[in-house]
Amino acid sequence: EMLDTEAQESYAEFSTPLKVLGWITHFGILMPLAIAGMIAAWPERRRLSIVYALAIAYAASVVMFFVFARYRYPLVPFLILFAAALARSPFDSKQRSFRTLFLAQGSRRGQLAALLIAVAIFCNLPVLSSTLMMSITENNLGTAFLERGQYDQAIAHNQRSIALRPDYAPGHNNLGAALRAAGRLDEAIASYQKALELKPDFASASYNLANAQLEQGKAGDSVESFRRSIEANPNSVEAHNNLGIALANRGDAAGAIAEFRAALAIDDRSVHAHRNLGNMLVDAGQRAEGMSHLERAAQLAPSEPEAIYDIGTILLQDQNFAAAAARFEAALKIRPNWAEAHNNLGIALASQGRIADALTHFERAVELKPSMQDARANRDQARAALRK
Repeated sequence: EMLDTEAQESYAEFSTPLKVLGWITHFGILMPLAIAGMIAAWPERRRLSIVYALAIAYAASVVMFFVFARYRYPLVPFLILFAAALARSPFDSKQRSFRTLFLAQGSRRGQLAALLIAVAIFCNLPVLSSTLMMSITENNLGTAFLERGQYDQAIAHNQRSIALRPDYAPGHNNLGAALRAAGRLDEAIASYQKALELKPDFASASYNLANAQLEQGKAGDSVESFRRSIEANPNSVEAHNNLGIALANRGDAAGAIAEFRAALAIDDRSVHAHRNLGNMLVDAGQRAEGMSHLERAAQLAPSEPEAIYDIGTILLQDQNFAAAAARFEAALKIRPNWAEAHNNLGIALASQGRIADALTHFERAVELKPSMQDARANRDQARAALRK
């Protein structure tokens, strides 16, 4: 059987019945027996026509699609019925058993035997090795644990996936993802690099490696890895966007703007690309276009406050304090416990002479983030101003 998400062999490690019976209770045994039963029951085809029709119709529908084991399960009851025909008594004069059929004519017996042997061979040809399927199962389990935030279990399953098949590149890539999530960045990078060594055009591994290098502060290395990922998958919005971030970190503003534009050319609804391009354009002096991209990001993701905050920050720098305050208030409605937004709202309010209101937000910023020195200084200045 070809696995979908989990291989039967993996379950057999924990189940004695599966381990013992798995050698005979599978499709490769049932199908040849069912074909033999169909032949044996053929003289009664009129009475069994509905069973033949249902089995053949469903089998035909299955072969039209990519076949995983689970798509064939509805065939099993029909196949069991036909396979059971072989167990009928050869002495029943009203039934024609498998044995009676095969003893009828020597030449026909040879033809039928050849057919059944061919069916048996075909149904038992391995699609994937059992070791590879177990490795894929462990890899999938690792992904599931990673999504649940159980990093130790994710790492353990991905390591087992690699132990089963050291040449399985997705196992190395997903081990890297689990290690990175667990904060083990150097080991994660080594895993991504191993995946790329095994599969040089592995776009996902290149992309993950680039993000890990960017997180490590190696903007130059991450640029090359992002470009490698884009070569393998040119239409990746995320790769173009993150390459723009890496170029910006390296000081290449023009290159970063070009990559953000490339991301939007692929998907004009990319919130991150709009926001990043907007901020880069404002920094480059193209304020009107930059603000339009930030407004677009805010429109596309009304439940995300980052673009609204960015617009407020730009308005604050422009000394448009009332408009800036309105934006920070809008951001705080979405994310009430955002220390930076409270601090900037306090600045906008204090700049309008609303010191008491500003102090409330400075104090809230310090409460949320005690290590925030700007908020502490602003709080102390507001307190001093109110004491005068």
